[in-house]
Amino acid sequence: SSGINAEWPLRPGGCFYIGLNRIYDWAPEEGQTLSFGCEWVVGKTGSGNLDPPFDMEMQKKVEIAAALKAYYPWTSMENNGLQPMQAIKITLNEDKLAAMNETASLDTYLDCSAYVNEVKIEDSGDANFEIRYSKDTIADE
Repeated sequence: SSGINAEWPLRPGGCFYIGLNRIYDWAPEEGQTLSFGCEWVVGKTGSGNLDPPFDMEMQKKVEIAAALKAYYPWTSMENNGLQPMQAIKITLNEDKLAAMNETASLDTYLDCSAYVNEVKIEDSGDANFEIRYSKDTIADE
């Protein structure tokens, strides 16, 4: 089985959403900025394509950074409201798809993490995503 459902319409992209688990009364220090970042990885299988036929873009980075700054320190839902979320837009890159070697792995894994001033927050834990696709099915569209 290819994992592709013929009844699902193929789309050239989509979004993942991530956030940082609430940490009571924690906030980045003065002058520090909380942000999120993602990278293509080999994944647990070790077969992940580090140059998949997709473009990845963090959406509204400036707005999200401002919302995160206003949200922390978190003390309660009543005081702070809903947690800001970062959207990561994934879009099919047709040039990369056409240039893919026939033996290139279709396994595609994305890891996203929280950062303070470009330094990964080690205890925050990564968000791991898998993108499943079939080159033949995409090319037929």
